[in-house]
Amino acid sequence: MQDNSTTNAVPPLLERIARAWGSWATAGDVNPQYNVASAPLLPPGTYPLFLLGLVWCLLHPRRPAAWLIPALVIAAVLPVALSDEIPHGLRSAGAFAVLPLAIGAGVAQLLSWLHLAGELALRLRAGTASPPRGLHIHRRWLAYGALVLTGSLALYGAAATRSVYDGDWLRPDRTWRVHGVTLQRDEWFFLSSLRDFAAWVNRQDTPVYVPITAADNPVIRAYLGERFPAVSGLPDRLALPPGSVAAPFDLTTSGWASDSLQYVLLAGSRVTILPPLTADSRTALARQIDSGDVLGGPPSTAAGFAATLPQTNLLAFQVQRPVALPGAAIDGVLELDAWSVPETAGHVVHLSPGRQQAFTLYWRKRPGAHVAYEYRAWAQIWTQDAHSVTAGADTAILPWLYPPTAWRDADVVPQTFSMPVPADLPQGAYQLVTGLTVLFEGAAPVVAADGHVLDTGLRAAWLKVPQATVPDLRDAAQSFEAQFGPDIVLRA
Repeated sequence: MQDNSTTNAVPPLLERIARAWGSWATAGDVNPQYNVASAPLLPPGTYPLFLLGLVWCLLHPRRPAAWLIPALVIAAVLPVALSDEIPHGLRSAGAFAVLPLAIGAGVAQLLSWLHLAGELALRLRAGTASPPRGLHIHRRWLAYGALVLTGSLALYGAAATRSVYDGDWLRPDRTWRVHGVTLQRDEWFFLSSLRDFAAWVNRQDTPVYVPITAADNPVIRAYLGERFPAVSGLPDRLALPPGSVAAPFDLTTSGWASDSLQYVLLAGSRVTILPPLTADSRTALARQIDSGDVLGGPPSTAAGFAATLPQTNLLAFQVQRPVALPGAAIDGVLELDAWSVPETAGHVVHLSPGRQQAFTLYWRKRPGAHVAYEYRAWAQIWTQDAHSVTAGADTAILPWLYPPTAWRDADVVPQTFSMPVPADLPQGAYQLVTGLTVLFEGAAPVVAADGHVLDTGLRAAWLKVPQATVPDLRDAAQSFEAQFGPDIVLRA
């Protein structure tokens, strides 16, 4: 992770290659989540042998290994060098297979030079041009020396590594700077701020409203599970008691995620999933939390933020809209019941190019169906001829709070997506398309109400990028009167 005070510009390629190389030899992974005290990948004392291995490759160009090892070194550097992130161990994992090969070649080159040096010394001592018989004894001693060298490096590396780990873990003042915040060891590794937030929620004797992203956090859910074991989808009748509204500390913003659209109600022993808020209601609720109290937590961070909610009139929910293809079920088990947007809009939802657009999909478990998978849902904006114009989103459906395998018959569970609308998206009609995927299984089929398989994408709604100016066609219009049923009249 990167300090917010540093620049986000992508460094030049050569600089990124140097940083990747440095993570092997000197710096290591600077992220404390993956590395203790930024220890390099190469054990202490082996870096000269690694370089000597590359020298061996240059001196033996006719051997296949002399070409294989440099090629593997380059391949191991590329995942880190081509990334715009800091060099970290997840992308350097391939080096663990390459570094021992280069070190082994370096040991071979060292033994070869020692052999030549010993042979030369014996020749000079004997005053002959041919190697004497004692050379065979010298080779044996070289083998013994190689074993002693390898064992010494191993013992030295183990002792040095142990010293690094002990010196890192046993220091009470050990801190890291992450996202511009100075964190102590336990705060970073064990997410103690989330634990303290959950402890605060458990101590409350009145209802508490929290963002659904917090309730679905695995750490928070683990601490809240004993007090609030039951979870339910959208209630048929929405009764919102007064209480408190709270959100955990968000390290990336040094505050809390104020863009939360969905909340859950924790009351009694149950977690009740609520519909998504309108954009205005989200803003009003965020102001309420911002004006509340900072919950006590670890020295470096707060546990969270909370405010009283004496009246629930701040909670205005989005209007659910009918789907374009009702009755269809994905994989035969989950139906798309409705969809909605945060903004108050007319019959047709207008897209704003260059801005983020949030959508909420309402999933319903088909009565009697057996849900065997914890599905991931995706949503994209398509053209009329089924070409995707957004990267979309692909997320699991509440995997820690209420996965689909736990849903009851006719349960409705909302899921909110946010995606960027391309700035150059031309005016016209577009589709909001969704679907489900199963890990290692691929996309789930969409089954129509009559039982036949349609595709792997389900059209939820039609959307529109409006014209910049509405053309005036009054001069070209022809007036007439036509009645279509009781509600529709065509006049021009």
